[in-house]
Amino acid sequence: MIIKKMVRSVLLAKGLALFCLYSNLVFAQPFALNTEGKVFTQPVAYKYNPFLIINCDSSVFVEEVSFFGINSFSRANFSNAWFKKRCSFKKSKFPKGANFSHANFLGHADFGYLSTENDLNFNHAHFFQNALFWMGVFGKKVDFTNSKFEGDAILMNSSFESITFKNTTFLSEARFDNSLFLDELILKNIFPEKGINLDKANLGKRVLFENFKAEGVISFKETTLPDTLEFININSSLPIDLDHCIPRDDQICLLYLENIDLENLWVDFRNLTLWFPSTSPLSNKDCIQLFKELIMIEENRKREESCSALKKQYDDFLKREKSPSFN
Repeated sequence: MIIKKMVRSVLLAKGLALFCLYSNLVFAQPFALNTEGKVFTQPVAYKYNPFLIINCDSSVFVEEVSFFGINSFSRANFSNAWFKKRCSFKKSKFPKGANFSHANFLGHADFGYLSTENDLNFNHAHFFQNALFWMGVFGKKVDFTNSKFEGDAILMNSSFESITFKNTTFLSEARFDNSLFLDELILKNIFPEKGINLDKANLGKRVLFENFKAEGVISFKETTLPDTLEFININSSLPIDLDHCIPRDDQICLLYLENIDLENLWVDFRNLTLWFPSTSPLSNKDCIQLFKELIMIEENRKREESCSALKKQYDDFLKREKSPSFN
């Protein structure tokens, strides 16, 4: 009888402990994390915690950091923060967005499966090792202006509303394969050393390559074309091959070309049509010359179907401009 009572007491105690643990997990109350300028000398772990406020402006994390699965109910601020070892924001949620401007990531940075419904600012951020932004859902705008990636930049299998890379340094591979871009992908003043992978990506409404110098391959295998694709001031040591791209819902992609080596460009003009927006500095004469050069290239390559589509585009252009038809 005494033994039964003891067993019952132990079971009740274990049950109460499990209930308390479950209550802490399910009914955890959000709290404020305001550590502006603080130096964390020990490992930091805030797994699955909800936060009313996150302000880690200029904070220094000396050891490993885990914000795995957190949920921030206000805009999180990690501007000017230093992460001196591995940090993880994997599966975290930032409904109001987050500011990582001027942050330094000396170790591996994991933002995999991250979810945000507002802007993410990585302006002037510095990633010393690999940066993972894969399998995430990024609403609104993601800005990597003036950022630097020394390791691989992995932005594959993610969904982006709009993402900007201006004056961004890529010292290793940049991967966007299998990602979805709903609005814009901007790559301006970029000099990637190891190439850019856009294989099987869905490029959305607009993609801009401007002042772009590439030493490695810019890969577009089975890539879904955007509504508009612009190449301005391009210097690529290897061919830019758009032949294996896929039109979006049988829609023709508008292609703008300015100051690019046409011999280094491979385009199936059944899927892309030359386009000259009102903001283009190209004169009517420049446009005609561009058509003629591309037609000659397609004829020399014996690409009959693409060449025929390009000639029709040229005739349509001349009709619009009331110029003599193509001979």
